[in-house]
Amino acid sequence: KGYPSLKIQKVEPHTPLGYLLTGGFTLPNMLPMFLYPLVNGVEKYLSFLNKYIGMFVTVVIVKK
Repeated sequence: KGYPSLKIQKVEPHTPLGYLLTGGFTLPNMLPMFLYPLVNGVEKYLSFLNKYIGMFVTVVIVKK
């Protein structure tokens, strides 16, 4: 393929709610700062759904 010396080690979808609830990169944030811990807790609790509803993906690539 295009990069035979590289291997995808891990693909991890994440952050399904936080990004949407905060309004993304726009300012001001739609979510008050004191609610961030609650949103993070809900995201961790629902982490088993990340592969279906994750907004971002962390990809780990290693050199063979």
